[in-house]
Amino acid sequence: MPAPRYPRAFQAALALVAATTVFLLLTAHTGGRIYDLASIALARRLALAGELAPPHPGTEPLAFADFHVRPAGPAGLEFTPRLRALDGRRVRLVGYVVGQDTPSPGRFIVAPVPVTLATRADGPADDLPPAHAYVQLPPAYARHDLPPLPVPVVLEGRLELGPRDEAHGRVSWVRLELDPDDPRLPRPAPENSR
Repeated sequence: MPAPRYPRAFQAALALVAATTVFLLLTAHTGGRIYDLASIALARRLALAGELAPPHPGTEPLAFADFHVRPAGPAGLEFTPRLRALDGRRVRLVGYVVGQDTPSPGRFIVAPVPVTLATRADGPADDLPPAHAYVQLPPAYARHDLPPLPVPVVLEGRLELGPRDEAHGRVSWVRLELDPDDPRLPRPAPENSR
């Protein structure tokens, strides 16, 4: 049975309602912060849709449960041998983009659960889980802030371990530099098109 055909005016009205709904849901989920369309498109391309495909060849799957030895010992949190073995290698990590009131363009945090940081209000007393990673977007996306989504994102790139000072006074211990050749990344607009 062929799909029903609707008048163009109805299709346009339906598209407007859908776009408005997505906008309202996104701004509600992001604390009212408005993101540019290129950042939203980038987040949509990285979002998990349906079943998780196998990682690309040469990419090791990594879970947040692989980050720290459990239970924590007298020395505090320690990296697992598996995480240490993956340092400098290409990994795939699935998690949620952390909402931030003061994001850093080109960088974001990913965690095993949806969470929003209110850096100005909470300072270092926040709900960020110990197992989290800072993610560096490829240089072509250095101006973008990824909006937090209610679905996880699938990230592939080079893993880097060790302390590094980050924006807003934080120190990162686990970082993921995204692969610029990832076919899921949309082509960035040329610099002179803005």
